[in-house]
Amino acid sequence: MSALPPQMSFAERMQRVEQKQNIILRFLRDEIYTTQKIAQMLLGLSEIQTKRTLVAMEKAELITHKQVQTQSGWSPALWGITPHGQGMACADNELPNDRYFQPARVGLSILQHTIGVQRLRVQAEKADWTGWVNGDKSADFDAESRPDAIVTDPRGAVWCIEYERTMKVRSKYEGILFTRLKAIKAGRFSRVIWVSDTPQATRLVRQAVLSLREFEIKRAGVKQKIEIDPARHHPLLSFTDMSNFPPR
Repeated sequence: MSALPPQMSFAERMQRVEQKQNIILRFLRDEIYTTQKIAQMLLGLSEIQTKRTLVAMEKAELITHKQVQTQSGWSPALWGITPHGQGMACADNELPNDRYFQPARVGLSILQHTIGVQRLRVQAEKADWTGWVNGDKSADFDAESRPDAIVTDPRGAVWCIEYERTMKVRSKYEGILFTRLKAIKAGRFSRVIWVSDTPQATRLVRQAVLSLREFEIKRAGVKQKIEIDPARHHPLLSFTDMSNFPPR
């Protein structure tokens, strides 16, 4: 008969509670809000254990929650960081982030996309990818060329992440492909990966992007002809579905 695992002492339990809360706070320091499902992925706990952790953090005024509803009918409960939580999320020599959860300022039209990108972040970091930076926080890109995220794989290669929740028109893919290849040439990252929710969507996105050969881009009122060389450019582009991200 196998021995039962030793019970944790009170001090050990408190340390574990603090560790779990710190994981959530460090994530929300940047992301500001998330769903219970993402928090569950982040902590690697059961649904009940995750809810218990979130409720305890809310009682401590580190986070708060609010149910919202999108136009599509999706109505998730969002758990977001408070100003107090931002202060407690700081590591040594860090200043608190001024941003905190304000439900009225949540972008409901892009909420599903935002939560999808968060899921990609959790999956990447659990696979030892590092340095995740959301595109809207990167000074290297303007609004027109902003990727969803930049992250470094375990081998040191820097990737541009594009979460493709819905298909785009051809002209949009032309503009994105142009700016991504230009950024690769400038050394901002070395690979681009489009991530879709399903294998079918992945096939459609791959087809849309890899079918581009010649097109025109208008910049500052001037048209520029772009030619794609499959042998040179396609090896820089990857496509996968959510369940197979990040690539091994």
